[in-house]
Amino acid sequence: MTNRILLAAILVSMAGTSAAGTVIESRAADGVTRITLSGDHARIDAPDPRGAYTVVDFKSARLYMVDTGKHEIYDAGTLSAADAKAPPGMRLKATGAGDRIAGYATRAYRLEVNGRHCATYALAAKPLKDRELRRFAEFFVHHNTPEAALAYKMQESICERARKAADVQLIKQGLPLRTVDENGRSDEIVSIRTDVHVPASRFALPKGYKRIDVAEEMRSAGEMHGAPGGAMSPQQRQELDRMMQEQLKQMTPEQRKMFEQMMQQHQQ
Repeated sequence: MTNRILLAAILVSMAGTSAAGTVIESRAADGVTRITLSGDHARIDAPDPRGAYTVVDFKSARLYMVDTGKHEIYDAGTLSAADAKAPPGMRLKATGAGDRIAGYATRAYRLEVNGRHCATYALAAKPLKDRELRRFAEFFVHHNTPEAALAYKMQESICERARKAADVQLIKQGLPLRTVDENGRSDEIVSIRTDVHVPASRFALPKGYKRIDVAEEMRSAGEMHGAPGGAMSPQQRQELDRMMQEQLKQMTPEQRKMFEQMMQQHQQ
């Protein structure tokens, strides 16, 4: 009896520190990205020699980038809704059966704008039956920002705008397991595991790290390159845009996406 009571106590204590979750792995040219989902949280581990990662709180719609190399946490604040207006001449069409990817049957789609090829997709409906995966996918579709929509309104291509609009349409039908852009860059989900044991500590922000408020950083950047309050001349803005582009080149695709989401919140 004592052993049973002890076992029950252990199970109760464990219930608050772990839960079943979903783990997704995707592969791009820069390596493998692992996404862990459980409850109200997601953790994105992109290829990074420093071990940097991103934590998302779905309930509060907040996003944090954790730089383990610098012992810093970038707080993006609350993410706003994305602008996914389709550009004129955009056409998204199904082209038939697609490849079998990560064990799922897919349908192929092609995205064009005024006859210009912008992307191909392999879409699977079945993965979105997983509640956590659907929540994650829909969250990033509706909160995501195009690659070039940074705080200083860098120019974005017509294909980038079209892909964002296509994401909103596609997620109603299934999960894109493979996306290939107009330059041949591919991002493919290689595995989806459900009912995975995920400790709550997986999403905990490290203690003792320096907290950096992205909004404050943006204000400081503006003041460094212009008048107090963040006003900048066209020349100063151009130079700052150039510096931002150089920083983006050093990031992985997932890091760029997370960084751009944070910047978007404070571009007004």
